[in-house]
This record gives sequence, structure tokens and C-alpha cells, in this order.
Amino acid sequence: MKKILSLMMAIIMALSCITIGQPISTDASVKTKSRAINIVFDDSGSMAQKGVTSWSQAKYAMEVFAAMMGENDSMTIYPMSSYSYKNDSSRSDSWGKTISISGSEKASKRVQKIEKMNGDNGIYRNTPIQSVEAAGDALVKNSSNEKWLVILTDGTFDRGTDGSHIGASETRNTILEYAGKDNINVIYVAIGSDALSLRNNSNAESFYAYDADADNILDTVTRAAATVFNYQSIPLEGSGEYSFDADIPISKVIIFAQGSNVDIGDLNRNQKKINEKANSVDVQVKKGTKYYPQNKNYDIRFADDLDGKLVTYTASDEDHPFADGTYSFRSNVNNVEVYFEPGVDVQAVIEDGSGEAINLSEDDVDSIEAGAKTVKIRIVNPLTGEAINPSEAALLEGAELTVNIAEENGDANRFHDGDTAVIKEGNTTLDTAVRISN
Repeated sequence: MKKILSLMMAIIMALSCITIGQPISTDASVKTKSRAINIVFDDSGSMAQKGVTSWSQAKYAMEVFAAMMGENDSMTIYPMSSYSYKNDSSRSDSWGKTISISGSEKASKRVQKIEKMNGDNGIYRNTPIQSVEAAGDALVKNSSNEKWLVILTDGTFDRGTDGSHIGASETRNTILEYAGKDNINVIYVAIGSDALSLRNNSNAESFYAYDADADNILDTVTRAAATVFNYQSIPLEGSGEYSFDADIPISKVIIFAQGSNVDIGDLNRNQKKINEKANSVDVQVKKGTKYYPQNKNYDIRFADDLDGKLVTYTASDEDHPFADGTYSFRSNVNNVEVYFEPGVDVQAVIEDGSGEAINLSEDDVDSIEAGAKTVKIRIVNPLTGEAINPSEAALLEGAELTVNIAEENGDANRFHDGDTAVIKEGNTTLDTAVRISN
């Protein structure tokens, strides 16, 4: 699996759109990234037919997804039921209805919005391609720093206007069209054997494909969420009393424990309690949750063990993350996972042939000339100011550093540390995100 971790370049400019060859100004303050996530959510009848429990697992996974959101994230859910059979006289007038969730809302409110999702007034239909097009087109118009199109489906697509079937080739082309378009990243999760798998296209730029079956929907969607939110999983030691080692600063820790009546104790670093307030939220699909597919003969069943809790610790200051060390906590259940967000700074330098270097993190940049530049990137510990060698840090070992440069015509190129980038005259966007792939 290709696992992506996007790190904010701390203090890297407000260079968003600059004119190469002309004086520019920079903003030395830390710029917090905004992230837009549009999710095409399959709530069609096939998610529950013949006793299939996929609908309940997918809904539970979406609650976890919403609970993981950061403060500057925005999520819009495009239920497929809202785009099915536009001309069906039995449907409501809510064609194209979406659900908006903000990371600034309380986690419990975000999860509650997922709990209340109930198709088109309780009726679930098909898998219209219009839901993908609506979500993708909205992202093209979105001005967020980072854009994600996430598609969760268990079937083959059709047209929402008349229900006619769409072939695999057209479906594949429609979805892949958005990968990389206007800096959009696409995640496609195929649920079950009837869904169209796009794993053979998983090496495409800005495209990540997963296949899931009834036993690993939650795990697959959670991995997709970790990719979107820049989280990495970390190995745990112990049982009941858990611990993990962090050899770099971390800005966020998410503890996800599953089971009935979950209890999670305080997070400690080197046996000292972390003072930042924890944000705790329960996730659950309760037995009796309504699901009414159009075919009333479906045997609606629930998956087992759809009950858990997420506890999130976030450093109060981006410049002062939690230091490296040994972390520990207790829990009364055995199914526990921990995700973290690195609390490091990423600095980029572009250097021309004469050896003149421009540090994009500095506030004294007054111009950038067009031409060939060598891209240099380094990871810095904000607590000490010292550079971190990824090969010497277990949590970053094997990292591949890249930076995006987009030209005026919309073409975007990704450069590795040490690559030569030819910057042309005109309006050029220097992306403030550095991606670490491992």
C-alpha cells in the first residue's frame, strides 16, 4: 500500500500565487492548511441486500472518519441516494442534497450528523455516477490548500437520470479524470466482489485505490482516513497498559479503542501526564438504526461490534508539539489502535546554478527569478531547531520528501529533494505542502 503523509511547511510563505521575475512578499507567520474532503457515500440498497451488513460497517467507518477531522477540515458527504433516479416520481425533491461537516464543530456533533444520515427520506436506491461528478466538480471550484475526493461503493455505477448501466471503462475514466485535476487527490474504496476494482490504477498520480470485503471495511476506510488526515499508525506494546515510543515530536495523538463500555485513561509522556485537554467521542451504530432500501424484502442485518471511542490529544501550539519520548495510557479493551501526526517543521530551499539559495521559510525573500533551480528540503525539530535525518528516525525512516510547483496553465509537477525544477515566468504556485511517502 502506498501510504501518504502530508506535512505543513511551517512558516513557508504566503507565496500562493506569485509572478516569477517580479518582486514578491512573504508572510513569516505560520499558515495553517485548509483541507476540503468530498465523500461519495454508497447508501444504495445493495449495501444491505441478502443479509449483507456492509451498510452498517460503512456507516460506522464514516463516523470514525468524521471523528478524525482536524479543526481546519471541511467535509461534504454526497449520498448516492440523493442522485438516484432524478425522474422517479416516488422520490423527494432533495435531488443533489449533501451533508456538510466542519472540523470546527464538536466531534460529537460531527458523528451525530453521520448517525442521522437516512438516504432519501429513508429510501435507498442505486449508484449514480452523477454523485461522483458533483463531488469532483465542487472540489475543482474549491480554494482549499488540500483537496480530497473519497468514493466508497459496493457496486457498478449507473446514470441517476434514468438508471441505465455504465460500463467499467467509462466509470474508470470518470473517476481518474479528477485525480490530479486542480490538485485533487482521489481515494477509491471498492467494497465487495461486485464492485469495480481500480487497484491496477493505484500507481496513478494522486490516486489511491483500496479493495475491501465484509471483514475489513472499517480497517480499509480508517486507513483511507489516515491518508487524508496525514496520520500514521504507530506500534503499541502491552495489553491493558499500553505504550509506544516516539523519536520525533508529535502534534496529535489519536487513540481508537473498540468494544463495549470503552474506558481510556490519561495519556502520559515519560510517566508524566499530558496536560492538554483530551477530546473524546463515542462512535456506534446502534441496533435498530433504520435502513429502508427500495426493495422491502431485503433482510436488514447489523454487523457485530460496531462500538468504540476515539480520544484525541492535540498540542496547543504548532510551534510547541509534544516532545519525543515514551508515551503510555491504559484501556479496558484489547482492540486498540494509535495514530499520530508528526509535529515537525519542513523547510524548502531553491538554489540556482550560481549557488544562490532562497529559503522559502525566511521572511526576507524579495524576488525569485525564472530558471533552473535545485530543490532542497529538510525536516526540522521545532523544539530544538535541529535538522532530523529521516533515515535516523524510526517514525520517518524511508521517507521520500517532495514539493509541488504548479504553473500558470494549471500543470503541476512534484519534485524530490535534490531534483532540478525549471521555474517559468508568469504566475506560479509553490505548494506549501511537502509530501512524505513511505
